[in-house]
Amino acid sequence: MKLKSKIAIYSAKFTRKILRIFNRQATSLPGKVALTIDKDILNELTDNTEFIFVTGTNGKTMTTAFITNILRYKYEHTITNDSGANMIQGIVTSLLNNRKNEDTVAIMEVDEANLRKITDFIKPDYIVLTNLFEDQLDRFKSVENTFNIVLEGIKKAKDAKIIANGDLPIFAKNKLKKYNPVYFGVDYKKGKENTYKCPECGKELSYEYYNYENLGKYKCDNCYLRRPKRDYVVNKIIDIKPKNSTICLDDMEVSLNVGGIYNIYNATSAWALAKVMGVDDKSIKTALEGQQNLPGRQEEIFLYAKDVVMNLVKNQAGFNQVMELLKIEDEFTLYFIINNNFADGRDISWLSQIDADVLKQLNYHGKIIISGMKAFEFDEILKNMGIFDTLVIQDINNIKDNIKNQPTKKINILANYTALNDFRKSIGL
Repeated sequence: MKLKSKIAIYSAKFTRKILRIFNRQATSLPGKVALTIDKDILNELTDNTEFIFVTGTNGKTMTTAFITNILRYKYEHTITNDSGANMIQGIVTSLLNNRKNEDTVAIMEVDEANLRKITDFIKPDYIVLTNLFEDQLDRFKSVENTFNIVLEGIKKAKDAKIIANGDLPIFAKNKLKKYNPVYFGVDYKKGKENTYKCPECGKELSYEYYNYENLGKYKCDNCYLRRPKRDYVVNKIIDIKPKNSTICLDDMEVSLNVGGIYNIYNATSAWALAKVMGVDDKSIKTALEGQQNLPGRQEEIFLYAKDVVMNLVKNQAGFNQVMELLKIEDEFTLYFIINNNFADGRDISWLSQIDADVLKQLNYHGKIIISGMKAFEFDEILKNMGIFDTLVIQDINNIKDNIKNQPTKKINILANYTALNDFRKSIGL
C-alpha cells in the first residue's frame, strides 16, 4: 500500500474515533477525510471484495438490511453502510475496516445520483433497483431524469447483474432491458383504476391491476411497453398489518416483522438477489423473519408511557403508503414534522400531492399537529385540501412536551429526513 493511502486510512480512522468519543455521527466525515488525502483510496479498500449496490427512490435502507441479514448466512465477512450514509464519503467510511487479505461481500446503499460517481471507483457485481418515484424535484427534476442518471452508473458497471422491480413501468424500457435484468414483483392487486403515463410514448397506461403508485400489471396500447416476465414473484399475501406481514415466496411462507406493501417489495428484492447468488431457502426465510425495524422505519419507542411510532416520509409515494397502514389503527395522535434542508430537498411542493382522502379517513384524535421548518407552509397545503383541524408547533423541541399531554396512548409521527433526526435528538435518541 502506498504511503499516501496509509496516511488517508489512519487519518480517517482517527477522525472516526474522535467523533465517537464525543458521541457524534461518524458515518461520512471519516470518508471525506480519506478522500481529501487520497482521491483513489477506494482502490486500496476494495481488494477481494464482492460488491452489491442497492439504489432507488424508496426502500434502499430496508432492502440493504434485508440483503445483509441474508448474506451473513452465506459469507463469513460482510460489510454494509447500515447507517444509511449512501454517498461516496459514507461508503468509504464503511470500507475502512475491510480485510484486505480475506474475501468479503459488501452490501452498499447508494444514492441514485451518486451511482454514476461511485461506479468510477467500484465496479459492483450486482445492482438492485428498488423503484423510482418523484422525489426531491429540485435535485432530480423528474423520474425520467433520475432513470437516466441511474443508467449512467449501470453503463459504467456493464458486467454487473441487475435485479430490478418489474412492476415499475420505467424499468420495462429497452434502455434497461438490454442489460438482461432479473425482474421481481408482487401480486397484491389493490385496484384497477390508474392514470399513469407510459414512460416510452407518454400515452396513458392500461392496468389490469396496480399495487400502489404506478406499480402493478401494466401495458401500453400505443407502443411495445409491457410488464416484463418476472423471475421472482410474491404470488400470495396472507396478511398485511401495520407492524408485520405474512407472504409466500413461491411456496415458502415468510412472516416479516415490518408492515406495508412497500416493505413486501423490499423483502422481495432481497429474496430475488439471494436466489441469484445461490443462497438456500432456509437461510433466506430465517434472515427475512429475523429482520427488525430500523430507525425511522416503523420505529417504536416508549415516551411518557405512550407508544410512539416514527416513520420517515420523503415523497408522496412513501407518505401515502404510511397513511394506508394507519387506516386500520385505533385512535392515535398524529404529528407531521417537515423540514426543507438540502438533504430533504428544498422543494416541498410534493406535499400537495399526498392523498387527502386517505388522510381524512385516519382515526386521529383532536388536531393534526404540524412542526418543523415548513410547518406553516404544510398547514396551508392541508387547508387547501379541506383539512382544518390542525395545530402548528413550529419548534420541534416543543413536541416532546406536547406528546406528554396527549390523552391517547398511541402516537404516530411522520417526518422527513432531517426533521426525523431533529426529533430524535430532542428526545435523546
